[in-house]
Amino acid sequence: VNLSAGNEVIGKADYRRNLVKSHSARSLCAYVYANAGKDESTQDMIFAGHNLIAENGTLLAQSTLFSNQTIFADVDVERLCQERRKTTSFGFSANNNTFNKKYTTIQIEFAEPKTYDFSRYVDAHPFVPSKLDERTQRCLEVIQLQSRGLAKRLRHINCQSAVIGLSGGIDSALAACVYRQALGPENVYLISMPSHFNSETTKSLAQGMAEGLGLPFATMPINDGCQQLYEEFAGSPFTDAAGKQLAVPLSGPVKENIMARERCRILAAAAAGLGGIFTCNGNKAELSVGYATFYGDLAGAFAAQADLWKYQVYQAAACFQQQFPDAPLDKIAAIRPSAELSAAQDVNKGLGDPLTYDYHDYLLRYWVDNSADPADNLRAYRDGFLARQIGCNEDLVRHLFPDAAAFVADIERWWKQYRGIGVAKRLQAPPLLALSRHPFGEGKPQCQGLLFFSDEFKELKAELLS
Repeated sequence: VNLSAGNEVIGKADYRRNLVKSHSARSLCAYVYANAGKDESTQDMIFAGHNLIAENGTLLAQSTLFSNQTIFADVDVERLCQERRKTTSFGFSANNNTFNKKYTTIQIEFAEPKTYDFSRYVDAHPFVPSKLDERTQRCLEVIQLQSRGLAKRLRHINCQSAVIGLSGGIDSALAACVYRQALGPENVYLISMPSHFNSETTKSLAQGMAEGLGLPFATMPINDGCQQLYEEFAGSPFTDAAGKQLAVPLSGPVKENIMARERCRILAAAAAGLGGIFTCNGNKAELSVGYATFYGDLAGAFAAQADLWKYQVYQAAACFQQQFPDAPLDKIAAIRPSAELSAAQDVNKGLGDPLTYDYHDYLLRYWVDNSADPADNLRAYRDGFLARQIGCNEDLVRHLFPDAAAFVADIERWWKQYRGIGVAKRLQAPPLLALSRHPFGEGKPQCQGLLFFSDEFKELKAELLS
């Protein structure tokens, strides 16, 4: 009997099912797996109450996820005893004298190969199966985990409503779907907060999402609020001891952050007035490198999709499209992701975020899931198997990086973000829903330490650039 507090993540139900069957077959026994129930979920962990009973490799009974269902089954004990008697390997393994035997150890050294040719298939989308029926089932699992886990968190804090900043992008669109599922359409409020950089395309898509989901919607432009702050800074310089005045320079990036924080101010006021919370809509790629603004879009009560990579966000949104056919999720997915905080992020010109998610999703996932050193990537790039190492499209690497210098510069840029300011932002990020085996937070604690590149990285960099 296994009394387990194993949390639920994407794909774990199948893994757990196979594991229980395998253990029961290997041990020629009945295996009872009792999982923590859905009401035992913690701040960032979700439990599904997935109970299982297996006998010698055969699954006899299992509960439905999130049902807190009690299961039972008949175990043929005599058959198990018979199997143990006739299976010679079981008797051999159970013999304590086996562990006292002496073995001869032979050391074998292998020369490091210069080229690598994988015979094993490496799935570029480990959480998004290639088969349509399996992919649909997996996306439904993501949606169920998100909505049920989120509903539980909100009940823990006695919260009945949520306010979501709706940008016309895919992240906030998915958040609207998930919160609607968790709280009901009467308890989710959407606010569009455009600046003069927001296109008519995304503004109309935001309104279309609200209409397609049947949710209350408001538009509150931020231009006037931001302009007032710019003018107040211009008219309120610092004065030092000598009487010299110093105006605060507001560069382009500073103004972008001001716009993000102005939106947060509006969301917080609306949430307080409605007696609810406001949401953080960031994904795992953004959280990895800190592509968010302190006290701006990094803020919120919960980050329901901060453990989903961008490609998983797209897949979950595609699944919701079937549930809400009038919502323009497919049109939103066709637009390049963009914060629309400057003219350099004009979606009508195909411009957007600095992250190329088709590549950086997989690079960052490689770092996070494997606690990897970027030297591994430089070595793989040198030996011609980087795309296979991280799981992205082979042609994309050649397209993005015309030479080794461009590739190394990109690695250095995002590694500095990941191990630098990204750590500080992850420490201040809202609680997330753990949906993978490597979530940030308690499951993967953050330490704000000294940023460095290994000696191997420096040697490989010199080799590639020489």
